[in-house]
Amino acid sequence: MSFVDPNDSNAAVTKLALPTWNGSPTTFAAYDGELTLYLVLSKLGYALTSIRDSTGIPFPKNAQGQNDDDKKAEGMARAYAVIASTVNVSERTTIINNWNNDEANANDQITIATPQTLYEAYKRHSKGAVVALSGPMLHKRWAAYKFPANGTYVERVKMAIRDLRAFREQAVAVADDDYPISEGMCIFKFCELMPHRYQMEYSKYDELKKLHELDLIASTAAIRYDATPAMDQQFKVLAALSARHEYRSMIGKDSTDRERPSQQRLQLKAS
Repeated sequence: MSFVDPNDSNAAVTKLALPTWNGSPTTFAAYDGELTLYLVLSKLGYALTSIRDSTGIPFPKNAQGQNDDDKKAEGMARAYAVIASTVNVSERTTIINNWNNDEANANDQITIATPQTLYEAYKRHSKGAVVALSGPMLHKRWAAYKFPANGTYVERVKMAIRDLRAFREQAVAVADDDYPISEGMCIFKFCELMPHRYQMEYSKYDELKKLHELDLIASTAAIRYDATPAMDQQFKVLAALSARHEYRSMIGKDSTDRERPSQQRLQLKAS
């Protein structure tokens, strides 16, 4: 077992792979979290405003307790190199050119000294790629979504959770208050679509609030279900009998409703 000195940020970083982003809106949220972690462990968290605001990490100081401009400039350049290297050259070049060629950014150009601006360009790119979906289009796909039908329970649940997380992240990127997709909505969608064996334990799921909770409970159940495939047939039989009973109840009610007017006419005729 290797030991990482918590005071040695370089040793800690060697244990964490440099995050990468493929430019897709569905993966930006995960990438953003990994990038934040990497910069903090690299002692470069001060390079991004969002990290400074949330953690209070200060700019480098000199012996007098004042901002050390030289160390700050060096750190900004290092942070820029880190952020730049997380995206492949072709994609990064496109993002940078689109930003720098925008007249609105004439006074905020991307240079090696501006890691914050590069990060903002990445964020804009992630939103720009998904804006074409728009809130209504995203919800149209949301309404049509079906639970994965092929594979083991473990595989199907893994795909479903992945898809629901992607919907959630895309909704965050679109940022349309009229078309939200919350974690609670994702859990409700899972409960609405989950297979029959899950429906038998519905109470375990309908009170959940977070997707990571759903992932843990559903994945654990999936392992158990895959280990007892014979029970699937029993649940199918129970589901079929239940559906048949409901159908007969409906038919019986309809027949009674149809007969009632005839009985009323006979009573009137007899009177």
